[in-house]
Amino acid sequence: MKDKVKNSSVALVEKLGEVGIDSLIESNQVLKDVPILGSIVGVFKLGNSISDSLLLSKVKMFVESIGDVSYDKRIEFNEKMSDEKEFRKTSRMLLYYMDNFDTELKSALLGHVFTVYLNESMGEEVFRKFASLIDKMNYDDLKKFIESDGQFDWLYAHDYIANGLAMFVVPKVSTLDDINCDDDIDQTGMTYGCNPWGAEVIRVLGPYFECMDKSGCR
Repeated sequence: MKDKVKNSSVALVEKLGEVGIDSLIESNQVLKDVPILGSIVGVFKLGNSISDSLLLSKVKMFVESIGDVSYDKRIEFNEKMSDEKEFRKTSRMLLYYMDNFDTELKSALLGHVFTVYLNESMGEEVFRKFASLIDKMNYDDLKKFIESDGQFDWLYAHDYIANGLAMFVVPKVSTLDDINCDDDIDQTGMTYGCNPWGAEVIRVLGPYFECMDKSGCR
């Protein structure tokens, strides 16, 4: 089976005219067994421009942040990527987001989500939603949201709602005396909190930031 995966990887890379698996991934068996990762590294050529150098750095951080993935999950993902159209679409999607990221740290975060994507057989639509969130939201603000574990000050609620992570609930009141200013109520009397998507974001990204804080991992 291992030889089959290896041969499949080589065939896919050669079929798409790619360079092959770079030395960057030689020490990681997961990356060796998932040809699309080799493709992302292989197709990228370091040029003389600053933008090329930045993209290479982002790709490197993405690849280095890929965690452990079970052998069965690698096989499952490779079978899905055996379709050339699907292979191209996914590799281009990953490169698109990394190229757009305003900080290299987001590429490392995307690598963590990609690991969850493989391990949990996360749907592509959900993975794209995570990638889009990482792209559009400020990295430090996203980190603050995760670390708050849903208990955030009302001053931040509007930003989190704008990014689709939280929600407001307009209370039914009879008089202004019914409106309090507790920690979870803003000055208009509207309560707020994480929505289901925000809770999922905390679940998936929480381990990444916890690891980073405790052991200095990216």
